[in-house]
Amino acid sequence: MFVAGHVRKIAGLAVGAAFMLSIVPVASQLAGAASNVPAVAPTPAVTPALAYAANAFGTTVNVGKVLTSGPTADIALGCTMASGVTRSDTAVGLTLPGVTSGTISNVVSSDSVDGNPTASASSTISGASLAGGIISATAISATAQTTFAGGVFSNAGGATLVGLTIGSQTLAADPPPNTKIAVPGVGSLILNQQTATPTSLTVNAIDLTVTVASTGLGLGTKIVIGHAHSALLGPTTGEMGGIAFGASLTGTGVVALGRVAPAYLPCLGTDGVTDTNTTLGITTPLVSTATISSSDEGDALPAGPQATTSDTIQGVNLLPGVLGSLVSATTVTATASATLANGITTVSETGSQFVGLSVAGFPLINDDVAPNTELSIPGVGTLWLNRVIVSPHGIEVRMIELVLSVSVSGNPAGTDLIISDASARVF
Repeated sequence: MFVAGHVRKIAGLAVGAAFMLSIVPVASQLAGAASNVPAVAPTPAVTPALAYAANAFGTTVNVGKVLTSGPTADIALGCTMASGVTRSDTAVGLTLPGVTSGTISNVVSSDSVDGNPTASASSTISGASLAGGIISATAISATAQTTFAGGVFSNAGGATLVGLTIGSQTLAADPPPNTKIAVPGVGSLILNQQTATPTSLTVNAIDLTVTVASTGLGLGTKIVIGHAHSALLGPTTGEMGGIAFGASLTGTGVVALGRVAPAYLPCLGTDGVTDTNTTLGITTPLVSTATISSSDEGDALPAGPQATTSDTIQGVNLLPGVLGSLVSATTVTATASATLANGITTVSETGSQFVGLSVAGFPLINDDVAPNTELSIPGVGTLWLNRVIVSPHGIEVRMIELVLSVSVSGNPAGTDLIISDASARVF
């Protein structure tokens, strides 16, 4: 059993920041001595070194721990202290039994206005229908914004649902935060769901839990539509970031499969505690799996931050209808680690591995796959195994990545399927 384990060191400068203490001299008069010391104006408060954090997605659908649809158009700011960063993603929508949505557009950004750090996130969906049309809206948006100004943190945001109807009732487009509604024959609904801390805000425009088996929606189904999260974290002398997930599917014109069982590493780490996210697996025309488990762990050590993320999938079967299964594996694990110490960033994919790997048409491929193995699959596209992408501050490991050159199972050329991904960054 092969474990990928080469380590690379990247020269760089450690990023450091700390609170500054303002010390103002106090005029004193010694006995018997004349003094005429002018008053000294107080030193303005110093803005602490803060990390920006934000993420947004359009929809998620789960039935217990069984994933039906991961976050669509999922976009994250990552962990950064830089202002002026904007990231966005779009998806054509979602169509599942009992749930449909229109085009999804999500944006996250970091800004500094007059020296005041601001993290922002927004999710906009051009309409959605749930439970066979019992719940619907023609336009949905969720926004979240966190700002530090004048020595104080503040949050702003909320949800707007245009043309919102529940049964025969038409509701106002701007429901108060955490509006709870019982939907007969369906379950419980929360509109403009908000969760806040002094330094963060999370908004879900619609949160539906199915408590009665209804048309197209199984008992226990949980649906979130329109998610936005913003936060400012710190002060800190070092940040980290990363994500591990089981699978994702992206491509122009494709209803994207959002990151499955994602585990996001917080900017300030987990104080050495491992966080996990597990789902029982997925079944799609391109890939099926058994249990997926993702984890993250990070710690701000005295010498600098260290970050590790990992994903493990059981029973991978890629393109089951092509060549009788293009790729199969008993277990696939992606692990990414990054450490910053004394100005040097060290990254590693140690722990990444295949067990029981088989690739149709390539009998010499086994568990011992060299990093960045690239295979051309006639009539399908390009297959990467153990793909390792190193950046100045971190590493990403994609154990399986398939980029289609032709249409396969309704997915057009250019579709990018990633299976078992882990990334870690330190700053």
